[in-house]
Amino acid sequence: MIPGVASRLYLVDGMSHIYRAFYAIQGLSDQLGRPTNAVFGFTNMLRKLIVEEKPEFLGVAVDLPGPTVRHEQFAEYKATRRPTPPDLLDQVPLVLDVCRVLKIPVLSLEKYEADDVIGTLAKKGVAVGLDVVVVSIDKDMFQLVTEHVSLLDPRDMKRL
Repeated sequence: MIPGVASRLYLVDGMSHIYRAFYAIQGLSDQLGRPTNAVFGFTNMLRKLIVEEKPEFLGVAVDLPGPTVRHEQFAEYKATRRPTPPDLLDQVPLVLDVCRVLKIPVLSLEKYEADDVIGTLAKKGVAVGLDVVVVSIDKDMFQLVTEHVSLLDPRDMKRL
């Protein structure tokens, strides 16, 4: 840490980036024909973030399978949402492998969505004196923005 300069904690909304990459990039597969578009797009976004922002602290939040506390509170939560495509689900373990290889912590908590994990860690980060940068294109994340929490759009690396 640099004395007198607030350190930054970067919290990446992993699920939003995995989905975005899956739909934005088409036709990529490995030698066995398994799709790799989400892995490729996610990895490129992460590498760009690391090179351009040089984060001192960085974590990627992802959802775990299964119901969340939101489902317990409201049975119809996301009931109309289409199921996640199997080709996307198959790539999530590979994305997690990328994070492990790059030594980036994967942040998740059973029964909580990645958004909830990001919100909690943003609040805790500010409480210990960090500036927090939430890396997401999810407009719901705007509710986290404060003097010490900003939103970074990874498409153009502009802070909002």
